[in-house]
Amino acid sequence: MPKRGHIPQRRCVGCYNSVDKGTLLRIVLHDGVLCIDESGRMAGRAAYLCRDRRCLQIAAKKRAMQRSLGVSIAAAHIDALIGSLLERCEDAGTGKEVIPDGEDQGP
Repeated sequence: MPKRGHIPQRRCVGCYNSVDKGTLLRIVLHDGVLCIDESGRMAGRAAYLCRDRRCLQIAAKKRAMQRSLGVSIAAAHIDALIGSLLERCEDAGTGKEVIPDGEDQGP
């Protein structure tokens, strides 16, 4: 039986669930600019988010990205980043559904 290698785990700053690193979105503070790190290898401090609308909204409400990245971020920049992330979540074919506002996840 082949041995399965170690899969890095990261914690979502919105829901605090630990999941495989590859399933999360990585937000990086690189040279003072917030970037979405597609490759997962960009230098700089990072925060991880699930590809779920609720996690994005919770992270914004709790100021979790700012706290995780250790910087103050203007509300307009957060709103723009969340808009961009929501588009990516909806376009991503990760198998995890993006839950619209006000709907239950169900069983």
